[in-house]
Amino acid sequence: AVSASTMMALRTAARVLSSQRCSVQLRSLASSTGGDGVDMSAFKNEAFKQGRTEVPVPADVVDLADFNYPVGDLFAPPQQPADWLSHRLDAAQVEEFHERGFITNVPVLSEQACDKLLAEYSEFLNPDTRHPAHGLFHEFHDNQTGDPANVLLHALGHWRITPGFHDLVFSPSIAVPASQLIVPDDEVAVRLWHDQLFAKPPHHGGNVAWHQDYSYWVRTRPMAHLTVHVALDDQDEENGTLLYIPGSHRWTRDGLPLPITDENFADMESIMGVLTEEEKVSAWHNTTNVMLHLHNLARWIQTGEKQPKAHTHTH
Repeated sequence: AVSASTMMALRTAARVLSSQRCSVQLRSLASSTGGDGVDMSAFKNEAFKQGRTEVPVPADVVDLADFNYPVGDLFAPPQQPADWLSHRLDAAQVEEFHERGFITNVPVLSEQACDKLLAEYSEFLNPDTRHPAHGLFHEFHDNQTGDPANVLLHALGHWRITPGFHDLVFSPSIAVPASQLIVPDDEVAVRLWHDQLFAKPPHHGGNVAWHQDYSYWVRTRPMAHLTVHVALDDQDEENGTLLYIPGSHRWTRDGLPLPITDENFADMESIMGVLTEEEKVSAWHNTTNVMLHLHNLARWIQTGEKQPKAHTHTH
């Protein structure tokens, strides 16, 4: 789903600023080559030396942020202009996005690509055997809520670590629609602002409380970024789908987004303290499931009861 938030975000979950963002797993690539035959052994870990991470990582770990092109096989790269045009949204989708604040069911990944990303995601899970490049995460929370009965894995920076998540940032099925939506009545280049991963285990998965993404990233005025939510497994109301309130991208306070009401995302009712009575009615009667959304669209990810959940969003 793509939603209007004012920055492009893929929430694997990644975000994009009038240009694009997301990640794939390369453990030790000392003898490997990149997508253009580039010898990645030349890219010994410079991230720690340059202050890009506070945690030292092994010298032979590659920071994939150094590669501004796909390095794996998550998707077939476009070979000619027509390959890019096949990913364009139609006029009705663009109109719906700006009216409701989001659009849904935009094809992004094949089932095989989702499986590849889920396999990479699984490498992040064991706290006793961290991925060799774990220090490249900007943030990593095994459980953001701190409540073992309400578990929410939350991470930023996985596009730097594994080939699949890295290449997701460059996917034309994300970049092309984002370029059509990020600025009304115009098409612009997009770039990654950041990626974000939410994941929930079955039975005791945590929720992400109602919020507008723009509240966390007021980087552009007027808003010129959006969020792309990429679900890595099927989502429905029983296993913790993402919900939006149509039109809530127009809810502002003196030109700014709604205030942040819970830094750890846990309190579902906290947003009610900042809504008007009219907005509260909309909140309870107009929720819907989605995919690309504006950064100031009110949304939440509900508790998962059945299946494991991983969300990618080029946040």
